[in-house]
Amino acid sequence: MSHTRSPTWCILGSVSGSLTGVIEVACDGKMKTKVLVLAVAWCWVSAARAQIAEPPNPGVYVKVSGQWTMLKPMQAVSGKRRLLKVVIHGQPFEVVWAFRNSHAPVKVLGTSAEVFVRDVPGFSERDVLVVRLHVKKHRRELRMRSSENPSTFKTGFDEAQAPRFEGHRISDHTYSVITSPRLGPGEYMITIAPGSRGYDFTIE
Repeated sequence: MSHTRSPTWCILGSVSGSLTGVIEVACDGKMKTKVLVLAVAWCWVSAARAQIAEPPNPGVYVKVSGQWTMLKPMQAVSGKRRLLKVVIHGQPFEVVWAFRNSHAPVKVLGTSAEVFVRDVPGFSERDVLVVRLHVKKHRRELRMRSSENPSTFKTGFDEAQAPRFEGHRISDHTYSVITSPRLGPGEYMITIAPGSRGYDFTIE
């Protein structure tokens, strides 16, 4: 006498518990066991990928040799403002922020960098900017056009000073900034208005 095996429904869920797929299996118990093992393995790999995708703690990071490297915050040691003879985009001033040391302590090899920002107060992804610093003998400088209105901050640079980048939301806590693949060697900083503080790195 033959027996009809009833279908077995196997639900694959992510680590967070959200439904990601449903498989109907009409087979014997051994195959069912294999499917369940694959489901557990899939969930474990997904969890591992989620852990790798963002830094472990709040801060600003880059990856150096596959390892998370935290960028230290820096603050301008001085700032000067002078009136421009020619007003550009309604910005009548030039501001120069000076930062200690001629090179950043963290070096990134290549022509681009991906900077990860996790839970840093005031550094929202819509406000950040990547800027190139001018290297002097014992310091670095950020030169920008400015007005009294902070909303014009991003228009105070040309493309050579503020290279293009793409922002990517990774989670509720973390986003990344990927700079242009044609980024040249030099000193860079991720910053917000008015440009007097940020996190620096060197492209080599």
